[in-house]
Order: sequence, then structure tokens, then C-alpha cells
Amino acid sequence: MKCTPIIVITPKTARTAPKPPRRGSPLCSVSEAASMVLAGRETVAVAARITGADPVSVEALAWETTQRLVHERDAGCCTACLAAGTDVHHRVRRVCGFSADPVIAFGFANTTLLCSPCHRKAHDLANPEMTARGYRLESWQSPEAEPLVLFSDGAPGVTVWLTPVGEYATVPPKVGLST
Repeated sequence: MKCTPIIVITPKTARTAPKPPRRGSPLCSVSEAASMVLAGRETVAVAARITGADPVSVEALAWETTQRLVHERDAGCCTACLAAGTDVHHRVRRVCGFSADPVIAFGFANTTLLCSPCHRKAHDLANPEMTARGYRLESWQSPEAEPLVLFSDGAPGVTVWLTPVGEYATVPPKVGLST
């Protein structure tokens, strides 16, 4: 069953209660630290140290929030083939030495929803299609500046750029240009 494509959706604010923090971390400190991380202002470790929260709880809440918002933005559909989306995929892999960078780990421009078969393809280095479509980026590439080709399933597809605030843009961003 195919999903209905949606081109521009803005993530909504949190609706579900977060998981309770680990012992010793007040809920407000975990939420505050996760907000710092999701805004890209601090790493998990620094945000946890500033607020006195447990870093494991901060990372768990930030990732849970990222997954929920990516599912909402992508309307529950795989952005590569329109099947039901199951996996939140990092375009620049976290294991490339950037796992502490909140923009890489939790950033909306670096994450997209894929079904399991497309997620396997995105990590298959022998498959150049997913690289060409922007689903697999190198560590030196900026996810915000690299286009993503949606819904191609044998057709030309729709080219978009994922924005840091969780929207799709149909024109390239002005990244690194001084005004």
C-alpha cells in the first residue's frame, strides 16, 4: 500500500508525554537539556552538564522527539518509495565521528523516514542509487545543502532540500553565502 505524498509539512509541538527520566534527573532538566540539543546549541554531554540531567535520559528524549517529528513531517511514508515508513535514517551516518554533533545526530536536515528495504539500500555501499538520490552522504557534506530525490520509484522523482526546522524546500538553500 502506498502513502499519499505530502511536500511541505511543519512538525508540530510535542503531544505525547516523554518517558520518565532516569533516577536522579528531574524531568524539567532532561526536557531543558533535550531542547538545547534539538536546537543544535549543545551536545548531549554539555546540555546534561549545564542542566544537571542524566546524559542517557537527554539522548533518549532527544532521539524519541526526533523520531516522532520525522514521522510527522514525512507523513509516515518512506520518502524513497512511498511505502509505510519504519526507520528514521541519518543521511550522514552518526558513526562517522560526528555522533556528538547535535545537527548530525538529531537534525531534521540529516534525517528522513524510510521503509526497511530502502533503509538497507541506503546503507549498501554497492548501491549507488541511494547516494545519487541524496540518502547517503559523506561526513564532509552538509545535509542542509544536499538535495534529496523523493518518491522516484522508477520515475524522475521530486527534488527537495530538508531544512533544519523540519520542512521541505523546493529551492536550494543559501548555505555559506555571505550577504
